[in-house]
Amino acid sequence: MMAKSPFITSKFDFSDTENQKLVTSVNLTIPYKRTNQLEQRDFSISHLAHFKCNMDNRRINSRLLYLNKFVTVIKDRVNNGAMSVHSTRGIYDALQSYLIFCDVKNIEPFSKNGFLAYAGNDGELWHQVRQYKPEKSLFEYSDGQELGIKEATAAHKLNMLNSALSMCGVSIDEYQNNIKGFKKGDKISFDSYSKRDENLIVNRISETFFILAAQLIAVKKRDVEELPDKILVPTLINNQIVDVEFDTNFSVKTGFEKTTGSKVYSLCAFNICMGAAYHLMCYFSSLNDSVIQDLEHPLTIEYDKRDKSLKTVKITGFKRRANKVVDAFLSNEGEDEDVTFDVDKRNGVTFIETLVELSLLYGDGKRIFFTLDEQQKISPTFVISEITRNLAVKLHLTVEDKKPLREWFKELFYSLLDKGESIKLSTVTNEIGRSYVQRQIEILSGAQLSSRLLKIIFLSLSCYTDNLLKNIVLPLNYSAKDDNGFVSVSYQYVDGGFSEFQVPVKDVSFIKDIESWATARAPKKSKNVNLP
Repeated sequence: MMAKSPFITSKFDFSDTENQKLVTSVNLTIPYKRTNQLEQRDFSISHLAHFKCNMDNRRINSRLLYLNKFVTVIKDRVNNGAMSVHSTRGIYDALQSYLIFCDVKNIEPFSKNGFLAYAGNDGELWHQVRQYKPEKSLFEYSDGQELGIKEATAAHKLNMLNSALSMCGVSIDEYQNNIKGFKKGDKISFDSYSKRDENLIVNRISETFFILAAQLIAVKKRDVEELPDKILVPTLINNQIVDVEFDTNFSVKTGFEKTTGSKVYSLCAFNICMGAAYHLMCYFSSLNDSVIQDLEHPLTIEYDKRDKSLKTVKITGFKRRANKVVDAFLSNEGEDEDVTFDVDKRNGVTFIETLVELSLLYGDGKRIFFTLDEQQKISPTFVISEITRNLAVKLHLTVEDKKPLREWFKELFYSLLDKGESIKLSTVTNEIGRSYVQRQIEILSGAQLSSRLLKIIFLSLSCYTDNLLKNIVLPLNYSAKDDNGFVSVSYQYVDGGFSEFQVPVKDVSFIKDIESWATARAPKKSKNVNLP
């Protein structure tokens, strides 16, 4: 006879004082490590025993035995190698979200009603899936509109919750047959980047990495006495070679400050170089983010016994969700015929050789990827998001098809021009895990308003052409509408050169409004006006 589900049979009575003392003395900590953290730590989950998982709220004693089992199972699995410490984060997050949801809905979480309210056919997860609209961009949502989640995300959340409840000593198997399953793969797939976009991104990031790494390695090996204040990376932007500058000083100017107290300048040459290396590793190996961030020395380069010129690198990492070791192989043999990246014949092996040398010279001999703080010490965290944003801005990594952004920039332009209002888009998540779009308005005036308008104008015009936009001399000239419904906008540069781009006839008034604003703000005595 099969054992009954704890959802039905488990009724813990904590009225006895001695039992309460016993349970509250339990050390409710789990081994824990966030994606960007370099070291494992003990993390207290005592707050999960409180209403809405908030220590300031009343404690719900009936949860303590469940949480004690949860802690015991996680520690055992991590200690015996059955589970990665990173996996505890996803399971813990799923349990916390579920408990908060049940508290808000006033439902007992360790019950059939609680589980079905969250994961059932009419439950919270399916509600969020139904709100998801993959065809819409963030700026197409109105203020307060719900975003929803993919079915694959819901499937992952449910899988994590099932694991968490199982660790708490609760079985939900008998309810799974009565609920509709989530598809783990998305029906709609698309290429994030065109071939042109991919070429551009890989070329520019590769050049940046190798130029920065060469000088950073040289100074450590004493091939040069000292680094210059700035390292220049020549980059082709809008059909013109531009020297992109990166500071070699680690002192924080802009960037981000961690709660650990470690200040990291995300725009300094070394940290940018490490960020570029991270993205190249993603490209060359196709390993997951968490696996790449956890890579450690040594990365062994093997030579073919029959042909010493052939090299292979085997990269081994741990895939958290699948709880298994994964490998990637990089070779210096010929490339795919469809791949035409102009990176001076550098390949994955050359990249690994350079990365390993850079990492060993500046690091602790253990981790491959890390950032250095203003004291040139390894930061406790590796936050790639800020470095990625700076790489995209500094290297002008833009996609080929910018048409979908035109209406958004129009909205921003007229909001600033007519009302002096700057629109900021963000997402917020409420206490039960639903994500919403938030449109915040900031009132600008004077120089701040003019500066913001100039940026929006530059971005707007960039959606129509890749031509150089700096030093355009007004007025602009407009042709008649052609047979395809386009108007040619031609102009002259300060140096006497000419160029043009095409706009749909419906956007001509927008371009003319930009021209009128630029003309109005020019010095009255000036014969010509520069835009922008």
